[in-house]
Amino acid sequence: MATYPCDCCHKPRSDNFNHRERYWERCYKDTKIAQQALHGIFSILKNWSRGTDNDGLTLEIGLHSPSDFHYRFQHYGIDSSFTQAPEHSSIGYQVPSKNPMSGCVSCCRTAIPSLWSDMMLYGLVFMEESFPTVDVVHRLLVRRQTRRILSVTLWENMVKALTNLECLHQELWRVRVNINHLQYRSVVSRVLSALCNSSELKKLVAFGEIKPSLAPGPYEALSEELKSEELIHRLAMSTCKLEQLCLSYVVDAFKFLIIAEGQPALHWLKLETLALTSPSFHIGNEAGIIQMLETAAKLARKMPELRTLELWNAEKSHAFAFTCRITPSAVEILYRATWEFKLAGSVEKLWEDFAQERNQGHKVSVQRGQLINASEWKSHGDAMHALNLTADVVHPSRVVDANPSRGNHFCS
Repeated sequence: MATYPCDCCHKPRSDNFNHRERYWERCYKDTKIAQQALHGIFSILKNWSRGTDNDGLTLEIGLHSPSDFHYRFQHYGIDSSFTQAPEHSSIGYQVPSKNPMSGCVSCCRTAIPSLWSDMMLYGLVFMEESFPTVDVVHRLLVRRQTRRILSVTLWENMVKALTNLECLHQELWRVRVNINHLQYRSVVSRVLSALCNSSELKKLVAFGEIKPSLAPGPYEALSEELKSEELIHRLAMSTCKLEQLCLSYVVDAFKFLIIAEGQPALHWLKLETLALTSPSFHIGNEAGIIQMLETAAKLARKMPELRTLELWNAEKSHAFAFTCRITPSAVEILYRATWEFKLAGSVEKLWEDFAQERNQGHKVSVQRGQLINASEWKSHGDAMHALNLTADVVHPSRVVDANPSRGNHFCS
């Protein structure tokens, strides 16, 4: 994308008209560059043919400006102390009290940006034109480094053009403004558009990062927006053809499981892996957690090929993971949390019933893992590693050990 100056440093905040005018000017400029770049790569790939192994290519897409690095950290911690903009940031500058809005000193980012600043730095990329048809790409990764909001129409046209798309990893970038219903619909619509416009899609992995911090607080306020029954019902219907479905911070697993299990006509005949997140995993909600795990056991009966079911939450004080692995001879259940939690007998009974229905010789083993210590977590990468998640909740190449002393970081 094109370079840009720091609006907060170069123009007074009171000049709202020019501030917004420059923002939309940048959006149009970014869109033009994106159009040329994306059409260019699709135009090249349309002439490529698949190799003899018929495995196809992986296409990674990332849209960013060289200026982004100056106004936001490449890897920023997401523990509570860091996201609240401490007196000294990780790069050693003192955050000036006179400019708490932008967190900039002489156009250099020294603190987590404010909500307004974050929203104005990164804009919308919108495209109405269709893409050339490409047969050679089987896997698509849209990186979180795409620090722009891609329009739903762009998503639809891009997925339609990839006629043999089998695997899609979406790292859904969303600016850190207080999410409202319209924004949430836009996030889920990107997932739905991919499902509805790709006939060959087998694996969908979406990491919404609706909650930018692992610290307690904001996630609870967003939970109602994660439970839109209309959108979750549409999503459940659209996923029946998949073999792998991993949605992190996109929908509430509790609501998804209840809606999916309550639809007699819906069956996931090919689904092998299901991984979902839920804010319902927290201390004091034992009854809700038990109900969710019971519903998961009932829903599993509608998934004859299911091999892995994973339900989790990475919030530091309420981290929880429930993993069910189904092997040819057994059903293995492992759960762990940051607090003392005991699995109810009713949950074990339902999974035993599932095991007997799947195979008369199946045995059920239930293991409670050690208490999770989340105090040292710095990122979602740390959380995924500590929870020992087996499902590909993000693309494997996107979790990197950038600095052993800082932990496993999910690339931004």
